[in-house]
Amino acid sequence: MKFILITLIAAVLLTFGTFDCQAVESAANSLIKNGNFAQNMDYWSFAANVANAGGAATASVEDGVLRIDINNPGSATHAIQLIQAPIEIIYGLRYRVSFDAKASKDIAIDVKVGGVENRGWADYTNGESIGGTIAYLSKQMENHSFEFGMEERTDPNARLEFQLGSVSPSSVWLDNIKVEVIGRNTAKSVDPNLWVPNPNKIIIPEIKNRGAKLPFIQYEAENAATNGSILGPTRKFREIPNEASNKMAVNLDSTGDYVEFTLKEKTNSLVIRYCIPDSNDGKGLTYPLSLYVNGTYKRDIILTSEYAWVYGRYPWSNNPELKEPRYFFDEVSILLPEIPAGSKLKLQRDSKEKIDFCIIDLIDTEVVGTPLTMPENFLSITDFGAVPNDGKDDSDAFNACLKAAIEQKKGVWMPAGVFNFSSGERHIGNVIIKGAGMWHTVMKVEGNTFWGNGNSFEMHDFAIYGNTKFRIDTIFEDGFRGGAGRGSLIENIWFNHLKVGVWSEKNTDGLIIRNCRFRNLMADGINFCLGTKNSIVENCHFRGTGDDAIAMWSAAYNGNLLPSENNTARFNTIQCPWFANGIAVYGGRNHTVEDNVIYDTIVNGAGINISSDFSPIPFGGFITVQRNTLIRCGSYVDKYKSPTKGAICIYTPGRHDLEADLTVKDVEIYDATYDAITFEGTNRVLNAKFENIFINGAGKWGIRATGKSAGSASFTNVKIQNAVLGSVKAHPQFTIEKKEGNVGW
Repeated sequence: MKFILITLIAAVLLTFGTFDCQAVESAANSLIKNGNFAQNMDYWSFAANVANAGGAATASVEDGVLRIDINNPGSATHAIQLIQAPIEIIYGLRYRVSFDAKASKDIAIDVKVGGVENRGWADYTNGESIGGTIAYLSKQMENHSFEFGMEERTDPNARLEFQLGSVSPSSVWLDNIKVEVIGRNTAKSVDPNLWVPNPNKIIIPEIKNRGAKLPFIQYEAENAATNGSILGPTRKFREIPNEASNKMAVNLDSTGDYVEFTLKEKTNSLVIRYCIPDSNDGKGLTYPLSLYVNGTYKRDIILTSEYAWVYGRYPWSNNPELKEPRYFFDEVSILLPEIPAGSKLKLQRDSKEKIDFCIIDLIDTEVVGTPLTMPENFLSITDFGAVPNDGKDDSDAFNACLKAAIEQKKGVWMPAGVFNFSSGERHIGNVIIKGAGMWHTVMKVEGNTFWGNGNSFEMHDFAIYGNTKFRIDTIFEDGFRGGAGRGSLIENIWFNHLKVGVWSEKNTDGLIIRNCRFRNLMADGINFCLGTKNSIVENCHFRGTGDDAIAMWSAAYNGNLLPSENNTARFNTIQCPWFANGIAVYGGRNHTVEDNVIYDTIVNGAGINISSDFSPIPFGGFITVQRNTLIRCGSYVDKYKSPTKGAICIYTPGRHDLEADLTVKDVEIYDATYDAITFEGTNRVLNAKFENIFINGAGKWGIRATGKSAGSASFTNVKIQNAVLGSVKAHPQFTIEKKEGNVGW
């Protein structure tokens, strides 16, 4: 017996090289106990409704085979789980997972060897799905196997998981489950964060007749005269220029470095988008940047990182010790004496203050008119005690003016100046609120600015500057939140440093948001939520939003049963959302997304995302996406195991098929970071058609149906060029119906 054991160990060492004795012992046996269920369900745990994700299922052993009956699959892959733990997974070794399985219908499940909460629920298999590696089950009992290498530190408390949620109601049979050591790990997995520049030259034409008609001219720093360092282009997550417009910026490395712009038109205003370092305590630094016009020094402009830089995992923190930084850029806006067209406007680093970098992304210039004057039939907040620019709280004066205006059926007027508002309850309805212009009247607000009481209102011509420095979703720090009644209007408002710009809820019908600016937010720009209907966002500009710039979410929380419906996003320009999507539609019916231009998504974000994520009321009616242009869209996904999102992403997790008539037509996609069009999710796409699509440049595939995607879509007059890996890649469960007029595939 000793001779046999020594011979066996020697053979293993010759095959795999020298590694520790425990690994050798494990190589001869599966790490899984009772993998053939001879001891009923000993060593196994089974649960449904995991993490409150819903789901109902039962498990029993019949003739040495485990049977799981899934009655309700829940809303997430982890909703129903079969687990064995702990098992030790050792760094540097390679493992094989194998099992026999079948199902009562063709389904796909996730299988994962991973860590628990203190390891971030890591998936050591590096699978492409949210829940691990995908296994496709048929009605016949078949053997399934896959290999993985342990690339993280040894985990003595790892576990094997079969994740059975978010599939069709069905029965699954499992037997002969094994996890075995098969040697050293010599093949490294591909990091989904890896981005490789498209080797093809992608020419992006001038965009006409789409996007917002904006009063300002934008100048990119990398196209200006400079003696600084040009950064990028890059799309690597957490590299600073990846969050810049055009994925490029200029670093003023040291004293005397400058970037100089030649003005195409006259201006009396300036917006600078910039990045400077955070302080060691996360509270931010300030730095003076010098402004010159035609070589003559004019003034210093104070930059701050107080509102930028967050750390760690969602929902993030201001603590640099958590590492994983993001949200690098902020903006400063100033009024100036008029500067003629053709002038040289220079930003220069003159200060001797030590700072590691001063990065300039872009500037905006425009001619700002004189302050508006109070219209007739309005009451001024200054008549109720508000004093502009004194730094004192004007809440009581505003509330008194608001109350009197409603009683007298008049409007509320806020003249030019900065007015300060402490956190409080400002409920608006049956009133018009006006300011002297978004450059002239500024509300500096702590907490939520306005709550809707379900009655209609109007807001015009002022700015709302919040004090939001990190995200807490149970705290409201928005420009507007609540029911907007019937026919409300939000026009010419500048939203900055808030959590959300506008979040509309129940009792919102026919809200119009137009000619607004949404900048440097911690979450959504606009969310048409909780039954919002017949509402429009148009001719608005979004830059630096921390969640979807525009969302239409048919959320089902707070007992809501009404879909968001008949909403439209049109003629908007969206740049650099530092998290999530340009435009996202989550459930609901009869939505239209048209004539928008979306640039430079960064992480967890498509240009346009049609999704059943976040448990919405199911899709119905029609969803029309037409005449949109997407430039450098799609991104790496750090929140889930799915590695990338396409420039257009059709994502169908949860419980329901996408049954709406989805039409995507007359869309242009340029230089997509990964795939141009992506389908992903466990539920079927049933009525999707793509017509007249032009794809020029994709870092991976032109069209890709990933992982467990199911259903079909038709494609007519779709032209694909300069896709690095190829035009189309689709898993067998998804049907690409190729019709007439397609080119390049």
